[in-house]
Amino acid sequence: ISVLTCDQQGKIKEINQVYGAKGAYSWQSKKSVNMEPLFNFAVFKEADIPLLYEWLGREHVAAWWRETRDYQKFYEKYMGRIEDNTLGCYLICHDNKPIGYIAWYDAAHCPVRSKDYPEKGVYGFDVLIAEIDYIGKGNATKILQQFIDEIIMPLKPTKIIVDPEVANERAI
Repeated sequence: ISVLTCDQQGKIKEINQVYGAKGAYSWQSKKSVNMEPLFNFAVFKEADIPLLYEWLGREHVAAWWRETRDYQKFYEKYMGRIEDNTLGCYLICHDNKPIGYIAWYDAAHCPVRSKDYPEKGVYGFDVLIAEIDYIGKGNATKILQQFIDEIIMPLKPTKIIVDPEVANERAI
């Protein structure tokens, strides 16, 4: 897990490797560079559930996202996420074409993270790039930088946690 610690204005102060990573993460806000957004984030809706279900069945995604293949259970889980105000789910789009999924969560309300991060202001996120043409080209870094700047930083985080699968070398 990497922990990005933020000041009271929501600016990144430091990045600490807690455990599990093979390499070091670096993150720098691109807001000050005045760059054009490469991606956009569309709020995930009920109509998007079949697309996410299809993506999660793709070999390069299923290797790291262990989701049920029972559609009814999957549908109920993601409808619950849509209705939950302690997380935010989005489609990652390029030229308005959905290419992946990204979601932030409030760690204090996450069953897996609340024990380690019970305090207010700690956010984590999960991301997947489903469209194979966008993998291995540095897009994940750009997506994460833009998502943190546009979506997470307005939440005024005290920390941002990142917890990729250690064996997923592309994610590390």
